Order: sequence, then structure tokens, then C-alpha cells
Amino acid sequence: MPCPINNLYNLWAVPICDNVKPYEIIEHTADVGLRIYGRELPELFTHAGLGLFGLITDINKIKQEKGDRRRVSIDLKGRSAGDLLLKWLRELLFHFSTKRLVFEKFDYHELSETVLKADAFGLKFDPKRHDQRYEVKAVTYHQFKLKKQKSNLSAEIIFDI
Repeated sequence: MPCPINNLYNLWAVPICDNVKPYEIIEHTADVGLRIYGRELPELFTHAGLGLFGLITDINKIKQEKGDRRRVSIDLKGRSAGDLLLKWLRELLFHFSTKRLVFEKFDYHELSETVLKADAFGLKFDPKRHDQRYEVKAVTYHQFKLKKQKSNLSAEIIFDI
């Protein structure tokens, strides 16, 4: 049974149960990192995408902003869940870097440890309306971790800024 959307995180429209927070920022010398949480791969990948864009701008403002959402279809393959997660974040960052798109919603058509087929929805970033926090340049393998513990997943990812 899907879990209800917790009001605390309703701005992200991400179902949160059992006090699983979406992500937290971790400090790293000259870079920035995220510790991401989820019960299953779709939740982990969603939290990773929201965390990435949360580093770039105020994702809550993007979520609340009216306007036509742009949809981008993404089809990726990886050697493992960790490899796929890094490819996912690199793909999302590519769309930000080239098209200035900030995604705040993700629909997964297929997601396994090696295959991802999804639609990402978001708005075009406008520096006149949106504050830029970090300039994320790259998603790195440096100190990357993906852990499975009981019924939860967590990942640590460092971003070049």
C-alpha cells in the first residue's frame, strides 16, 4: 500500500513514511555532497533528483510556481543500481546545463537496478526569478556509496561545484 504524503514534505510531493527524510547536505572540502534516503529505488532516485536541484535553487519555489511544465523522457542503462543512480544525476544535470531545466517531478515507467525509463517534469530556470545556490559542475564517483539496510536505501554522492 502506498504511503500518504506527509505534509512536512508536501512541497516536494514525495511520499515520506517512517520518518525517512529525502536527503541532507553533507560538507566536503571545496565540493558539496548529499546523503540521500529512500525505501525503494523510485523514492531514492526521486530524492536524489530533488536533492540535486535543491543544491542548485530553491526547489520549493519551482514546485509552487505556475507555468507550463516541460517533460523530458529519460532512458538509461547501468551496470548496477549505483551506476544507474550516477547516470541519472548526470543526465538531470546535463538537462540543467544545456537547457536550464529544473525538474521537480519524476514518473518512472521502469526502474530496476540496471534500467531506468522515466519522464521528468520541470520549469526553465530563470535567474531573474530563481536564486542560484551552488553551481553544480559534475556528479562524481569520489566517495560514492550506495547502501541497503533492512528496508531502506541510502546513497552518498559528492558534486563538483
